[in-house]
Amino acid sequence: LPVAFILLTGVGTRLLFAAAQLSRGGSALRQVLTANFLIARGPKPNPVVALRAEGLQAERVATEPYASTEVLAQLAGLELAEGMVAVQQHGGSNRDLYRELEAREAVVRSLALYRWALPRDTTPLAAFITQVCTGYFDAVVFTSQDQMPDLFQVAAAHGNVGPVR
Repeated sequence: LPVAFILLTGVGTRLLFAAAQLSRGGSALRQVLTANFLIARGPKPNPVVALRAEGLQAERVATEPYASTEVLAQLAGLELAEGMVAVQQHGGSNRDLYRELEAREAVVRSLALYRWALPRDTTPLAAFITQVCTGYFDAVVFTSQDQMPDLFQVAAAHGNVGPVR
């Protein structure tokens, strides 16, 4: 059994419970989560709210800016060597988080309940890239590291990698 569960998103946490309900394992999931250490990535990405909806609560909640560093800080004092840490992904893998957990000798198990993917029609993204290249925007903000490779993939398809960079 896991030593700890790290829940990175509210969407993923809700999907975890939905999948358990579909397989009639909802009560078993609740038992496992209750018997282990729960860490939520903070109130902003909402795993805290998703847990509360299921009558559960995280032992620790990461603070702003809710990144890997803050999640890892919540593991302070928890013996991880040889123990399993289950990580509910946020639509892509978090290699830095996994590397650090493995450096602490944890056995890491990834729970990939959904994946971020480009839509079939990338025309709106291509139009956005054109606007970026022409200086239409003063600044661009990304909310997920998984968005960057997709942006550059579409930019490359239109010969705009240099101007986007």
